[in-house]
Amino acid sequence: MGPAYEHLSREELLALLNTPRPPRASPPEVSVSEPPVSGDRYRQIVQEAADGIFVSNDAGDYLDVNEAGARMLGLRREEIIGKRIRDFVVEAQHEALEEARARVRAGEWVLREWQLLRKDGSSLTAEVSAKQLPDGRNHAIWRDVTARRAEEEALRQSEQRFRALTAAAFEGIGITERGVILDVNDQLARLLGYERSELIGKDVTMMVAPESREAVAVAIRSGRETPYRHLALKKDGSRVHVEAQARMTEWFGRHVRVSAIRDIGSQMQLEERLNNVQKLEALGRLAGGIAHDFNNILVAMFSYADLTELDADDAESVRAHMDGLRAAAHRARDLVQQILTFSRQKTEERVKTPLQPIINEALRFLRSTLPSSIDLRSELAPGVPHVLGTPVQLHQVVMNLCVNAAHAMDRAGTLSVRLEVAELTPELLKSSPELAPPRRYVKLSVQDTGKGMEETTLSRIFEPFFTTKTGGEGSGLGLAVVHGIVKGHDGSICVDSAPGRGTTFDVYLPVAD
Repeated sequence: MGPAYEHLSREELLALLNTPRPPRASPPEVSVSEPPVSGDRYRQIVQEAADGIFVSNDAGDYLDVNEAGARMLGLRREEIIGKRIRDFVVEAQHEALEEARARVRAGEWVLREWQLLRKDGSSLTAEVSAKQLPDGRNHAIWRDVTARRAEEEALRQSEQRFRALTAAAFEGIGITERGVILDVNDQLARLLGYERSELIGKDVTMMVAPESREAVAVAIRSGRETPYRHLALKKDGSRVHVEAQARMTEWFGRHVRVSAIRDIGSQMQLEERLNNVQKLEALGRLAGGIAHDFNNILVAMFSYADLTELDADDAESVRAHMDGLRAAAHRARDLVQQILTFSRQKTEERVKTPLQPIINEALRFLRSTLPSSIDLRSELAPGVPHVLGTPVQLHQVVMNLCVNAAHAMDRAGTLSVRLEVAELTPELLKSSPELAPPRRYVKLSVQDTGKGMEETTLSRIFEPFFTTKTGGEGSGLGLAVVHGIVKGHDGSICVDSAPGRGTTFDVYLPVAD
């Protein structure tokens, strides 16, 4: 260290070393209670300091500088001695520099940033703390903050880009961390009737209707990244049907969940209209079979009535005939109820629903309408858990898949319906990413022995109005409706088919925990 530091008193040097972050208005208090240290030790401390330490005279000429200061400017110590800070500060800041030097001469402690030029022409940003010592000399602490300012600028630009992207997005976007809302874009705030500031920092459940909170919590806990539907809660307490898709990502150094949320109210209305159109089509297609079955029931009822009249004197025979008549009447009642249930247009609330009775009812209905040349089989595993769903819609799924299978077999073959607890294999999860372990699923399979489908047809079977039937036999809505219902129940539908080996539809529905 140069001789300039040898003229500093112990208190002055302590003040110099304790000034990396001084207060702006007044100098720091100097401790004089520390044990004495030798001048060599003082020089060693200054020399090894991480920040640049500069000493100048009243005219501003540098008298000394430590190694850190010299490295900062890319110069040797000898090249700095005799120069002034004006020689290193960019010209645009010279006026501000003179104002700062005047404040230092007036006894103020000045702290501000300067743009400096190195020997090689590159620039750096330095935070400089300067103070005039009692003997008229000035000392300054320089800290290179170039990297820190670059990081802050990069962060600022990143925030601007993020804000621009979210502002331009057509969907609502929300960012959460451990269930707390960190940020939302204007679209999401408007969708829910809030100002952005009213949502930030709040619990995510304030955006979710109570009846959907458990399903949303499962999606968050499982890290689900595939789309799912739920009811969002608006500020005024009303509900809105939304579809959400989220993923975990790094956001400004934090591990957060970013969710894209869109209003699907209009889409659901369209899906409901498609459902109703398809129901009418299905009822028309089955009308002949229903009339035939009902006619058989009426024939049985009339026959039992005639036998009762003939055997009026035989009480036991009369009772037997009346039992048969009553059974036929029950079959007629059941058939009417099935028709009413199938054609019902109102969407019911989702409830814990056993699939076995729904499948059995659908199969009874189908047996009365499908030709006898189709062998209808069922394998329903016992103890299959209930699902959370709408019974009418689930009934429609079974009906549509079975009717579609019957048509694929050209009125002859084997139609098999199976129900079991699903096994989520790695292959299945890869092909159906919307399935979200650790949730459990029920698997409904409908298999036919028809001619099968090629890849081109398979890629389009769930498109509305797409059909391979000819002569106006179908509208192409059946499988589209099935697909919409299954997705609406947070489930998945897979198809396995090839020409010459039939088709299998596998429907996966989440268990109602």
